[in-house]
Amino acid sequence: MGRVKKPHFFFKIAAKSGVGEKLEAFMAKCAQVDEQARKWVEKQGASSYYESPDGMAGGVVMVQFDANVLSKDGWQKVQVPGKEGMEYLKDDDGRCFWIPTEGSDIEKEMQALPLVSEAELIGILQFKPKEVKKDMPVPFTFGNETPMVFLHHDFWYVDIPYDSLAGDCQAITEKEFCRRRMAALNEQK
Repeated sequence: MGRVKKPHFFFKIAAKSGVGEKLEAFMAKCAQVDEQARKWVEKQGASSYYESPDGMAGGVVMVQFDANVLSKDGWQKVQVPGKEGMEYLKDDDGRCFWIPTEGSDIEKEMQALPLVSEAELIGILQFKPKEVKKDMPVPFTFGNETPMVFLHHDFWYVDIPYDSLAGDCQAITEKEFCRRRMAALNEQK
C-alpha cells in the first residue's frame, strides 16, 4: 500500500496566545509519555525502541537489546518471511528486534504504556472540515503521517493536513516553515 498524499497547511502561532498555550500543554504531555516509554524500555534492559505508530507520542512496539543478547526471559525475536522461510527481523547493524512473549506480564505492561493521540490537535488548532457528504462533515484523518510541531523563538510552527479556523493560527508558506525548522534544528546542536 502506497503513501497517501496529504495536503500541507503551515501555521505560525504565538507561544503566549491561547492556542500556543494549549500546544505547549499538548507537547509537554507528549514529552511526559515519551519519557515514561523510555524509562520502561531502560528498565527492560533494552538499548533502543520503536514508538507505537498509533499516536503522536508514547507507546512501544518493539525493542532492541545489545547485539550480544541471544535470548531474554519474557521476550522473543521478531520473525518475518524471508527467501528461505522465516528469518529474524534485523537492523542494518544485524541487531534483532524483540517483542514481549504473547500473554506475558511484560506484554501487558507494554500495552498499558500511555499514548498521546494526534487527534487532540483537531480541537486545539480548530481544524476546518474539508467537505460535506449528505450534510455530514467527513471525519478528520492524519493518514499515515504524524503532524510536525515545534517551538522556535516564542512561536509554535505546525504542518497539518487541514486548514485552521483558530484566530491565533497565522498561515505561512512552506518555505518559511522549512527555514524556521532548519534554524530550530541548527540551534539545538
